[in-house]
Amino acid sequence: GGYFSQIVYADFEVPSITQIRLWGRLAQSLTATTGIAVQYNYQNLLSESARFVTGISYNYNEESQIFDDPMGYKGSSIGGELTQLLFGGIIMKGAFYYRDKQYVSQGIYADEETYNESILRSDISKTFSLNIQRRVGINFRGGSDLILKLSYQWIDNQSNSYWYEYSNQHISLRFEFQF
Repeated sequence: GGYFSQIVYADFEVPSITQIRLWGRLAQSLTATTGIAVQYNYQNLLSESARFVTGISYNYNEESQIFDDPMGYKGSSIGGELTQLLFGGIIMKGAFYYRDKQYVSQGIYADEETYNESILRSDISKTFSLNIQRRVGINFRGGSDLILKLSYQWIDNQSNSYWYEYSNQHISLRFEFQF
């Protein structure tokens, strides 16, 4: 099966944005069963052009670009991850990330209906996640794996724009079969 998606940027001019991204990650094992990682991301726009995203299909990854336009802000993020190997082949990973975003052409909503173009949107986002995974070998066609994953995520987005200030939590349980 294939997947095709199209994003159209609508403006009276051809949209042009030049962006620089820097990314660094340091990871180290602390013991035979414990690892830690620290990560930093920096994103800046060298040309700041206004444009609006249209024609986005209705699946989560594409639709989320309306709210977190990957080319419409400058900012940075820093975070860390701790991985622990537990008994019975269980892997536990916890992570925390802090991100600031300064949107270059997006105004704010002062309330539900009042849009103000003279003040630009600014967000600070904090994300915490905890994942527990267990791989179970199954004797199917010479060797397969059943992977059980329990995940929790908390996101808190503070914004100066009414519609973009939110807090969200979700828990998921996934079963994957690899053969």
